[in-house]
Amino acid sequence: MNHRPTRFPRTLLAAGSALLLGLTAPAQAFEGINMSGYLTVKGTYGANEDASGQQQDYGRGYATDTIDFNTHGSHVGMQFDAEVSEKIDTTVILQAHGGHNNFSLAVEWAYVDYNFDDRNKLRFGRYKGPFYMISEYQEVGYAYPWVTPPLEVYGTNPISAVNGLSYIFQTTTQGGMDFLLEIYGGNGGNETVIQPNVIDNWPGPSPVPPKGTVAEFDTKNMIGFNSTLGTDAVKFRIGYMSTKVDAADFQMNNVSGSFGGVGLIVDWRNFLSYIEYVDRDTDDSDAMQAAFPDQRAGYITLGYRFGDFLPYFTYAKLDRGKTVTTNSAALKQSSMTLGLRYEVADGAALKFEATQARPESIGAGDKYGLFDEPLASNTGTILAASFDLIF
Repeated sequence: MNHRPTRFPRTLLAAGSALLLGLTAPAQAFEGINMSGYLTVKGTYGANEDASGQQQDYGRGYATDTIDFNTHGSHVGMQFDAEVSEKIDTTVILQAHGGHNNFSLAVEWAYVDYNFDDRNKLRFGRYKGPFYMISEYQEVGYAYPWVTPPLEVYGTNPISAVNGLSYIFQTTTQGGMDFLLEIYGGNGGNETVIQPNVIDNWPGPSPVPPKGTVAEFDTKNMIGFNSTLGTDAVKFRIGYMSTKVDAADFQMNNVSGSFGGVGLIVDWRNFLSYIEYVDRDTDDSDAMQAAFPDQRAGYITLGYRFGDFLPYFTYAKLDRGKTVTTNSAALKQSSMTLGLRYEVADGAALKFEATQARPESIGAGDKYGLFDEPLASNTGTILAASFDLIF
């Protein structure tokens, strides 16, 4: 990490690409080890009532009816990089999350790169999977415009990391475009908050768990690819991953699931746009459609810079996927978000968002959306703010 943007990053796209290369901020060297870090302090609020007048949380604990700065969107991370030899580099990232993790420290990344040459490398260890467009740097809030990446899309992927191998090829075409192809595979241990509508219709063994319960699951035989093509102004992304899933809470063993998606970032002059579409396709069994139902989701974000200010608008949509069964726990929702990012200083940004979410029903089901219970009204409002820093 040896470069820092001066004032507002000329393009967030370039900043995100730099993060993937380990260029987040000026590193401090200590006996051959380069150190850098990132921090997000996030506050959320959402007073939304169900038909009985009870307040309902949003986004599985993301926002409640109290102003909360201990959400799972708050975190801090430290990255350590070392060049072992001319061909071997190693990276370790320690990270602590807020929310139910209570800022307990964990190893987020720990991998070794073997560089065959300037274009080809082999990575092995624990690394963030490139499942969606910004998955690899999702915790580094400074690298993208939002307070929180659209939950309709990024809430569909509960897999945190890959323990395995990755082959990475990078080059610049004759036309001056950057091309990346990553092929990866491995396994992992993960956890997810069980969907509220699943608990209300609990398919598992007794007793019925309370809402907010975290379930553990394992992914194995993971294999996928991620590819990007573009410049500092425009980048196109496509990716796909398939895996087998074991989840004791849902009595699942060796059940199939996959993620696929395409995305586009345009960061040209003062104009900014993020567009992404994803598809989660899982086994048709009742257990899998309860734990990880088929879902399709997408969003479009449009913004325009005025000096150090970036106002933006996001429309997002979550819908059921390919499989439609009576036991499917698929969710449906649309939302509109108005946001503002302000560049406080080099490497520091202050952001504000107001989201209006409209939960919808699927068939005869209730209108949960991303709320814990169906609301009394047709829409709910969520407010959020964050301070994002790289150092």
